[in-house]
Amino acid sequence: MPSRRHFLQQATSGLAALALHSQALARAAARTYTNPVYAGQFPDPFVLRHQGRYYAFGTTGQGRTADGRIFTVLTSTNLVDWKPAGGALTPPQGATGADFWARK
Repeated sequence: MPSRRHFLQQATSGLAALALHSQALARAAARTYTNPVYAGQFPDPFVLRHQGRYYAFGTTGQGRTADGRIFTVLTSTNLVDWKPAGGALTPPQGATGADFWARK
């Protein structure tokens, strides 16, 4: 017949494993994205992965990014946390007032 000590050791181990598993599940749930993933304007998004990093590109219409470029770029390593990375392209000369958007 198993001893009380053996039972308590097994129960303690099981509870510790359950607590660790619950913490892992909570961390995984916290990493789930919710829309919108980016608070700013980001129409017509396109995402690609390159060397373990994700790059999202969005159209700017007549707008420009803070660096004066067109096509907003965001970067992420996990598809949840996105950071602005400026614009993708310098607008062509004479393009003042021109719309830059994704073709349908």
